[in-house]
Amino acid sequence: MSKAPEPEYVYVGGELELFQNARNWRSYWTSRIRPRIRGRVLEVGAGIGNATLELSVESNSWIALEPDPVMAAIIRKRVTDAGQDNVEVKVGFLSDLPTDELFDVIIYIDVLEHIENDSLELRNAAELLTTDGVIIVLSPAYHFLYSEFDRSVGHFRRYSKSELVAINPKETHVAEAYYLDSLGAAVSLANRVILRSGMPKPSQVALWDGKIIPVSRRLDWLLRHSFGRSIVVIFEKKPGVSNGNR
Repeated sequence: MSKAPEPEYVYVGGELELFQNARNWRSYWTSRIRPRIRGRVLEVGAGIGNATLELSVESNSWIALEPDPVMAAIIRKRVTDAGQDNVEVKVGFLSDLPTDELFDVIIYIDVLEHIENDSLELRNAAELLTTDGVIIVLSPAYHFLYSEFDRSVGHFRRYSKSELVAINPKETHVAEAYYLDSLGAAVSLANRVILRSGMPKPSQVALWDGKIIPVSRRLDWLLRHSFGRSIVVIFEKKPGVSNGNR
């Protein structure tokens, strides 16, 4: 008897379209990681392509890896419409890629918190890095901010800096680790303690993006990025470390 085909993966969250127009936020975090984008890039969990469209212009080869085939089709149309022919869209997970396919940069933009075994995921990603490659992770920060929204979109966790740094793959070292959106963290805490709401309304997202993010950009600098709603960690391949699969 032949094995039944595996069911297609369907993403359970509904927040991607909601945050698609958060231009100030996207401009902020992309400005922080853009200098690291180069060469051949793998974006794991590309969603509907918001980060793809914003950052793939910095790369000569970009693979947008997305397990949900419906979302992958959306990315294909968006990059085609934008004329970004350096982008290849693949349906699947990191484990579906050939083990000899190497990348200069692997990025997880609000994705790692959706993966139950996050440390294994990063170890596998490190195996696909070139000799001077980097893994860039942007994730929601602080478990005490975990809310109904996190639960509704399938987050297993939020991260403190120490927690994310602790799952550093042995082939890499932590090159950068910092928080973003300090004022947004305070607003998120109010939502967690007082409002206890799930999915935010479009008007709330617009208020956050239009009023809070511009203040956070200045406040974060004053606080030296020591606190925030999101965290960025960049894992860099250690010099002289070869790939275990090569």
